[in-house]
Amino acid sequence: MIRQNFKRHLAKCVFKNEVGVPRTEIENMKKSYRPSEIDDTIKIAFTELKQYLTDNYMKATSLHKRLISTDSRDPIARLKELHVSEPTKRNNIQEWNLFSKWLKKNSKLPDKESGDSYLSTLKCRASTLKKKHYMLQNILQFLIDPGIKLNRVNMRISYIPKYAMSDEEIQQYLEEQEKVDFHDYVIQKLMITYGLRVNSVASLRLGHLEFLEKNNQKIVIPDSKVKNQRYENLNPDLEKELESLVENESDNEVFVFYPNLHKKDERKRAHEFCLRINKRIKTSKILKANKNFKFTSHMFRKTKAFNLFQKGINELKAKAREAIGQSQNSTAIESYIH
Repeated sequence: MIRQNFKRHLAKCVFKNEVGVPRTEIENMKKSYRPSEIDDTIKIAFTELKQYLTDNYMKATSLHKRLISTDSRDPIARLKELHVSEPTKRNNIQEWNLFSKWLKKNSKLPDKESGDSYLSTLKCRASTLKKKHYMLQNILQFLIDPGIKLNRVNMRISYIPKYAMSDEEIQQYLEEQEKVDFHDYVIQKLMITYGLRVNSVASLRLGHLEFLEKNNQKIVIPDSKVKNQRYENLNPDLEKELESLVENESDNEVFVFYPNLHKKDERKRAHEFCLRINKRIKTSKILKANKNFKFTSHMFRKTKAFNLFQKGINELKAKAREAIGQSQNSTAIESYIH
């Protein structure tokens, strides 16, 4: 080929300009190509890819049918229809929102595999992880498929017992708290006296103080966790202290403690109260830290139950000593009852 023709050929050559491979190599590839000799690993890879795409298509079709075609409402609207308590509904919706945010960030669909992956990314205590596992599994079973079973959480949970205060510690602690903050002092005194959860004092309203209107010494103690009310008698000192907090109030719906704090959300109120009381406990000079016990607001509830139990045990021991002729306070009774 003369030079002029060769230049003209190169300018229009398909192999050089578009394929990028010399024609001779293309011809050699055509001669050596044998469809029956394709490597088995390539066949397996194509089969796996086809199965993967098929599975994802079926999952997407199933999810579309369950979430959109069958019920056009969003998942939160459906979760609100569950026949569970309001706190449980709020927890489920909160967990679904966290899960949905993770799904969107990682471009995943809500199914068993994504649920297990989501739980594996959480950094929390074993007890919290188990709680989240239980909630998410119930949510996925309700929204997606009743047959979904997430991988078990096999982490070991170690429980540290709550501390139980002695009568002497209770008296010294309350004297200390009265000087620190009167509002928090009355809250803690109520909790210790009646073994209350923090949600009870957070939910206490003026209408619960029956002694103000009915000429008695009764107080109604609400408990949102068990949906129950208790009626207790107040001692004169506690009655006066409560009365001093609400002396300028007349609306029965107003809260007794910190009435302007989260007026419309008792759950948030309880959380704020818990933080306040835990801080008082942590900074107390009466209660000494002990790594073998937890010092939180819930220990007031344990203190009430534990001290009553110990009192009953001591009374039974005294009766047992008397019945067998032992002297009072004799430790020999232990060998008879254990």
